[in-house]
Amino acid sequence: MSGPTRRHRGRTARPPSDAYPDDDDLNDRIDDAYRAKYAGSAYLPPMVADGPRAATVEVTPRS
Repeated sequence: MSGPTRRHRGRTARPPSDAYPDDDDLNDRIDDAYRAKYAGSAYLPPMVADGPRAATVEVTPRS
């Protein structure tokens, strides 16, 4: 199974495909923050590559 998933009492459910819309502006700001924080690190290029960028998720508390 690929893509984001959610656990529900022992079972896994996939959210609708539009549950995590692409937000290029937000992703750019996140990448810029990583570039500022990890400037000069050998780990920076993989962190801001397309793969990790596409895997960015929003974590929100349960209500």
